[in-house]
Amino acid sequence: MKMPAGEEEFTTLELCVSKSWLLQELRSDPSRLIILDCRSSNEYTESHIRHAVNFSIPSIMLRRLAAGKIELLSTIKCRELKEKIMNAYKDSLFVVYGDSCMSEVEVRDREKHCYTASDTMNVLTKRLQQDGCQVVCLLVCGWPKGSKFNHSHCTFTEEARSQDTGVLVHCLAGVSRSVTITVAYLMSALRLSLNDAFTLVRARKSNIAPNFHFMEQLNSFEKELMEARLQQQEVDNIV
Repeated sequence: MKMPAGEEEFTTLELCVSKSWLLQELRSDPSRLIILDCRSSNEYTESHIRHAVNFSIPSIMLRRLAAGKIELLSTIKCRELKEKIMNAYKDSLFVVYGDSCMSEVEVRDREKHCYTASDTMNVLTKRLQQDGCQVVCLLVCGWPKGSKFNHSHCTFTEEARSQDTGVLVHCLAGVSRSVTITVAYLMSALRLSLNDAFTLVRARKSNIAPNFHFMEQLNSFEKELMEARLQQQEVDNIV
């Protein structure tokens, strides 16, 4: 599998949590959580997770934050959030989320003009980790709208293997899209869990970093595979 050199994104499997996890945490000890909504202020106003605070800053400030030229606190307008961060910066657990259900077309259109929520999440997550903070990323939904990820990739690869033919899996940077396809194939063909497949690929290429959209797709794909296998077991038991 050809992997071109490219800038490494910060997203890792261990950083992702589910909505059910967040609900449990909110019920048990919400005081330790700082929930940051990385979408636009308009989207935040329309609807957001309870206790979440909007973290939406201009592209130029996001670039400066990513480059380490400004401090995180200087980008926060909410007085309550700023005080909470100042009082318990490294003791709090940061939960970040964004518009993870956007289609690829919507993402490309927005990237022509500004950073997307996913970009903000990557920058924010990396900066918080660099500062020694605890941070996780919330999986907002299952399959992004307009996603073309499906079993055909796995079927194509399996057919090539059956003919003793190699398959070149590639993408622009070699750390996100191609990795997602490879992990999905391993989950399907070798019956591996998402975590095991991710670990296997990372052991062979350390700088893999599927973005948030693709991690959500893989999470949903794992559930789909598990359901299909359970259904097959029920059929086998009947037969």
